Amino acid sequence: MEYQQEIREFTLGDMFSIGGNIFKKHFNKFAVATLVYYAFFVVIALLVYYTVDFSSLEAWHSNIIDIWMSSIASSPILESTYAPMIEMFKDADVGLIIAQNIIALGTWLFMFLLVFVIADMVEKCSRNEEPDLAASINKAGRKFWVGLITYLIFWITFLGLSITLIFFIPAVIMAIYWRFFLYAIIIRDMNYFQAFRYSMEVVKRRWWIVLLYSIVFWLSSSMMAGIPNFMISLAGPNLIVTILQTLVGAIITAFFIVIEAVFFINFDANARARFETERTN
Repeated sequence: MEYQQEIREFTLGDMFSIGGNIFKKHFNKFAVATLVYYAFFVVIALLVYYTVDFSSLEAWHSNIIDIWMSSIASSPILESTYAPMIEMFKDADVGLIIAQNIIALGTWLFMFLLVFVIADMVEKCSRNEEPDLAASINKAGRKFWVGLITYLIFWITFLGLSITLIFFIPAVIMAIYWRFFLYAIIIRDMNYFQAFRYSMEVVKRRWWIVLLYSIVFWLSSSMMAGIPNFMISLAGPNLIVTILQTLVGAIITAFFIVIEAVFFINFDANARARFETERTN
């Protein structure tokens, strides 16, 4: 048995314990889903890195560096402060930078797909069923356009508000209220703005708790990824280091998607129980 959907709000310890047990028990399925997803963008990055001629970009990059160096040459203070940092970028591998950005942007843009697959498997665990990776992938595929459109709406709205600092706080408030929209789509079969409204209902009255838990998850994932990635980076900037760092980030991302799915399922169960209680009273 995995765990029952309890009408009791889980603590952070509960979430890490339950999510960790699920992740450990079904690690093979989570790992396959995650590594296949990340491998797709790594392969694209490798193809670009080894087949595209970056000589013109390298020349442009070198000219930009020369312009920067010339602009600070007239000031001894600026030159002593910024010249060493600019020099670090002078011999940078332009192809490697582009490959790194392909992996980063690609995995970010379509992250909703990985969330869908993993969250659906966690939801099966919450009902004491054996997760089916193939079935979860098929379900995620059926929700592709709904997921993509709502995912873009979220980020365009959040980034659009955040650009002007005066709206940064409203952007954060909105982001927390919409925290679970992807999980509402795949687990509760919601569509578009229905998912945003449902997420707001789940978060309602518990905004500060969701914010606190989100910060803890972010800090924990950053530390778990940061330490091994820093050690890997000591080998120097190259494609192998980039791939290894991507693999570390992929597994840690999968783990925290499991934790957040448990987070949503538990808070959702409590929100529905609260709604039923209020309706009958």
